[in-house]
Amino acid sequence: MSKARNVADLGDDFDGTDLTLGGDLSVSGDVTTTSVSGDGSSLTNLPAPTSSQVGSANAGLSLGDVGTYVYAVASESSAVTRAAGTTKSGGSLAYPASYYGTIFPQGYYPGYVNAAGDASNLSGTWRAQNRYVSVNGQGGYIVGPALWLRIS
Repeated sequence: MSKARNVADLGDDFDGTDLTLGGDLSVSGDVTTTSVSGDGSSLTNLPAPTSSQVGSANAGLSLGDVGTYVYAVASESSAVTRAAGTTKSGGSLAYPASYYGTIFPQGYYPGYVNAAGDASNLSGTWRAQNRYVSVNGQGGYIVGPALWLRIS
């Protein structure tokens, strides 16, 4: 059985370094340290990051990084309706073809792609954030775009 002691009771020879404990440590007041070991999985009551910290972290992401979004269409080989939450590989996504004005080349529609559009060259796995539909169109399948989140 151990007895609780106050660090101040250790005497003048104790400089606060190299203290080894054989059990739990209970502290009232502030604790300052230069290093901590462990994975931090049991830490509780941590402050939430500030808006500035979150903004800085997001600004540091590049296109295609895990946690980023892209507006794209998925390659589909049949007429289907896909639910939000559908996952696809980045290689099966393409940026939608878009044109100014009201005249579109054959096979192109505003915000849609008909087996065309710009290849995305995205890697990883992406999750659709909304429902999208693929319908049989002129010479291929016309797929509605979705907002995709990279998850891995």
